[in-house]
Parts: sequence; structure tokens; C-alpha cells
Amino acid sequence: MKAALVRQTTVRSVALGGAMLLLAGGCPTTTQWLVLSGDGGAADTGVNSDAALVCSGTLVSCENECVDLGGNAAHCGGCENECAPGETCLSGNCQCPAGTELCAEACRDTAVDPLHCGGCGQPCEAEEQCVGGICGCRAGLERCNGECVDTRLDSGFCGDCNNDCTGTGTPYCLAGTCSAAACEDQVPAAVTCGSDEVSCVSSQQMQTSPLHCGECDNSCDADEICATGQCQSYYPAAGCTTCPCNDVCGSNLCCTLPGAAVLICLVGATSCP
Repeated sequence: MKAALVRQTTVRSVALGGAMLLLAGGCPTTTQWLVLSGDGGAADTGVNSDAALVCSGTLVSCENECVDLGGNAAHCGGCENECAPGETCLSGNCQCPAGTELCAEACRDTAVDPLHCGGCGQPCEAEEQCVGGICGCRAGLERCNGECVDTRLDSGFCGDCNNDCTGTGTPYCLAGTCSAAACEDQVPAAVTCGSDEVSCVSSQQMQTSPLHCGECDNSCDADEICATGQCQSYYPAAGCTTCPCNDVCGSNLCCTLPGAAVLICLVGATSCP
């Protein structure tokens, strides 16, 4: 039987001679049509798997809907050619926003991303953070003898890089000062941490310390910060200048990276450090 071309915006139908006539009020201004065979089923046009759907103009049938391949991020330049997270589809090409770069299948701000600092695949060390595309010691840490240390707590670098408390009569380091009193006898009381076991870390410091997060010697990874005593994953809020950055962070918490004027999305956190 002869196939019939009908609009998808059908409001009523009548049967005529074994074929289904679909009627829609108003002028035929819709851009999406269905091809029906004489028995009411979809006719095979031989175009693609979505042959029952005929699109007008430059629209193309993908997954049973008419899409613009030039600007659809799920079908960019071709059906099911999905752009990476953060990319937009422009003229059929997936592109990252200005100031970002496609790294590990996602758009990354290499100026502040700790896993891609200054370029793709260039991670910072665990005790570092990325600022201006350069890895440097995290806020509260200082580089001594090539490593980032907390001079408030480290008995080998207590107060500054040149002050070593170890092997002296005042071997404990508390708040940047060498002390003879054991950590638990300090005010406020602290816990003995570090490989030399003479670095005094208070429970309050463990709430935000990237080297002793929640407990002694629990270092957070490069893409984590210590918040409320837990290492929380984060990623830069690329393209956003003011919290809450809902378009970038979604349900994650928008915070400022400690010690830097950089907005980040803190995954699963309830408060900022």
C-alpha cells in the first residue's frame, strides 16, 4: 500500500480504506513528520535505523529525535558522537571553553588543576597545589630541603627550615617552637606524629592538615584537601568567578582553595575548610 507522510502532532485520527489518516488542526507548520505505511505501521525509507522519523531542513534523525548536529553536545557532528564533560558543540565540533584544555576526556583548567598543572598529565605532588600552572607547597606548608613541610609541627624544621629540634633537650615541636614537654603534656594537648614521633599535632589541626588529616600521617592526595578531618576530592570550578557555581559544581560544595584565590568544587563535603 502507499505510504502516508503525516505530522507527529496528531490530535485525532480516522480510518480510510485500510490506511490511517491523521488529522491536526491549524496550519502545517511543524518540522517533524512520521511516515506511515498503508496498514498504519512505519514505512521503511532506507535512510537509517530511525527511518520512521523524517526531519526537515538541516535536522537529522538520531535516536528517534530530530537534532542539529552542529550544536548538539550528545550528537556533535554525527549521531551518538557525544562531547566530553565540559565541552560544547560548535559547528559540529566538540570544544572546551576558553581557558581550558581537553585532558583525560574532560575539560581542565591547567592553571589550577592539580592533576594537569600547566599541561595535560602533569600532576602535582600530594603536598602541593596548582596555582598559575605551577605546582607549589600547599597553604601552611613550606619547602625545606626539597620537600613541603609544616614548620608549625615538624620537629626537623620547627618554626623555619633551619631549626632542628631533634636530638636536643627540647625535641618536640609545637606551634613552631621546640619544647621539652611531650606532646600529650602540651596545652592544648596534642598527638605525637611524624616519622621521628616528636611532631605535636592537635585535634584541631587535624581538621585541616593535609599531612595529618583526621589522624597522624594521613596525607591527602593531590586532588584532595582536608576538610573537617577528612580528605575530600575537589576539582577547579573552571569558568566560574563567584560561588555557588551551580553550573560547574552541581550538588557539590563551592569553596575557595586554601591559600589561593581559586574556586573549587568540593565533592561530598558539607563545609569548606
